[in-house]
Amino acid sequence: FKEQIRELEDSLDAFLEEFNGAGLYQETVRHEMLTIPKRQEFLEEQIARLEDTQFYLRDFDDFYVWQKHWLSLPPMAQKVVRALCKIKPQNWQAAFESWYLHHFLQHEFNPSMLWDEVTLENLSNYGRELRQVLPAQISSYWQERKAKALKGLKSSFAKDYKNWFGKDNRNLSANLKAEDLFQHHINPLTETLPVLLTTPQVALDVVQLSNMVFDVVLVDEGHNIPKQECYHLFNMARHIVVFGDEKQDMTPFAEDDILEFCKGIGAKTLHLDYQHQDTPEGWVRFNKIAFGTPFKRIPSGRSALDSTVVANVGGRYDEATGVNEAEARQIIDWLNLIEPTPSHTYPVVGIACATVQQRDLIASQLLRIRQRKMAGWEKIQQLYLNGLGVYQFAELQGQHVDVMLLSLTHGMTDAQGSLTKHLHFWNNQLGFNQLHVVLTRATQKFYIAHSIPEGLHSVLAADKNFIGTCVLSHLVTFADYLQRGEREAAEEQLNKMKTLLDYQETWFEPTAFSEEVEAALKPYFEPSQMKHSAAAAGMRVPLFIEGKTPDENSCVLAFDGVLASSDLPSYEWEEKLGNYFRKQGIAYVPVYAADWWRGPKQEARKLASKLLLAK
Repeated sequence: FKEQIRELEDSLDAFLEEFNGAGLYQETVRHEMLTIPKRQEFLEEQIARLEDTQFYLRDFDDFYVWQKHWLSLPPMAQKVVRALCKIKPQNWQAAFESWYLHHFLQHEFNPSMLWDEVTLENLSNYGRELRQVLPAQISSYWQERKAKALKGLKSSFAKDYKNWFGKDNRNLSANLKAEDLFQHHINPLTETLPVLLTTPQVALDVVQLSNMVFDVVLVDEGHNIPKQECYHLFNMARHIVVFGDEKQDMTPFAEDDILEFCKGIGAKTLHLDYQHQDTPEGWVRFNKIAFGTPFKRIPSGRSALDSTVVANVGGRYDEATGVNEAEARQIIDWLNLIEPTPSHTYPVVGIACATVQQRDLIASQLLRIRQRKMAGWEKIQQLYLNGLGVYQFAELQGQHVDVMLLSLTHGMTDAQGSLTKHLHFWNNQLGFNQLHVVLTRATQKFYIAHSIPEGLHSVLAADKNFIGTCVLSHLVTFADYLQRGEREAAEEQLNKMKTLLDYQETWFEPTAFSEEVEAALKPYFEPSQMKHSAAAAGMRVPLFIEGKTPDENSCVLAFDGVLASSDLPSYEWEEKLGNYFRKQGIAYVPVYAADWWRGPKQEARKLASKLLLAK
């Protein structure tokens, strides 16, 4: 076959020479094929190329303009255009943005971004161990600095050292002024006491004389501190942080506190969305609806059904003295029901009264029982040793108790059943803020004694123009349903209050990533199963996939491994949430954007398989 092969080779060479001589393409066509099949494949490619050219000759004029533009583009721009031409998008701008994002991610991809559950668990465990040893390390560090500072003070100012740190310092410093010590020896003091806890007045009278500028000054309960008492703090700090809650403001109409002042001068404001207090589940939801408390929280797992006691004592309220003796007796009787904790200590108990006079009445009765050693005085003594306190509602700010005994105090004033007009105190902003304070203090158990006639509950609860009495009426009705174990009726009561107060449920705002995941999972689950920003085991989550039947698994998706997106997520907090859901029989499945952008379809199949098989 040598002659035939030589003829074919000569024919192909002659064809290419004639083809290139025609000048159809700017670049000459060459081949370096050594075998007949390869040359045949080469010819087929040229035929296809010519057919494409023949097809596109109809647009030759436009093509010429385009080719001239194409050849003038730099190599990187040609790469972008070539990528877009391959997909032929309908929306070129969107296609370019998508391509650019993919190119950027591809270029910046780092395998360390792909954290699995084992890595996150290790991070959480190591972080927890670190936090356990840090206090001792910090204490050791400060002991070294303290010893050095005191040694310097003792050597340079022996008399002052004896006055303040010597063995007989109480007698030596009895007639001295604290401001003198702060003025002359602030540096050794701040080395000895790295954190100073003072009132604004003490900071003005004592600390300011030192002319010390602190790194950070924190102002707590800023909503109740007059701004005039805090002006000097701005000169004492490089950074000042004011904590406050306008819903707990006990001077809501004065507009004179430091919190409102800082907002007025345009200070940076951050809203804390997390509720860290441990509270029975039902009362958490009641407070959300009534007062708009934060909705992001770690569930306590404790039902309000087992932690609520309410009694309508039908007591007589004396408007002249501001007391209700029947409720006072009921509160003291309830103290007998307080049981020791498993560690054989009593819980912290708080007694809250609507009026100062009722507070004084109960406090005096408890004092009389202890002084005369009447029946039950030993238990009351132990409760006092463990933190028992008697408060008026406003005095509970900053306090958190295990068990709250609540005396609403107001009620009927005569035998005809006339209701006191003092109830209207709760309808102004100050009274409503006091209700907010008292109803968010208990962490374990709630006892409520009231004297509001049952026939007036529905009447008072129906008028939201009188917001305080409305919430009070819903409170006693809701508590009564809880005490009787009527869960559905209690939930219906909350729904009524939600409708009446125009409460808007809090939602997780959807993100582009969450919407992509939700869309990718639609072929695997029915629409009714996929619930966006739904409640799962008493907690709101971004996406909840519910099983079709009680036997099928339900799942909570954590986008990028967290339920609460923030600049600095707490993986320990997330781990606690994951453990909580698992205890409730709900799978906790993290999904990571770093996985999805590389292969969304494949990741969707993996995730659906994981969800369907999750336990």
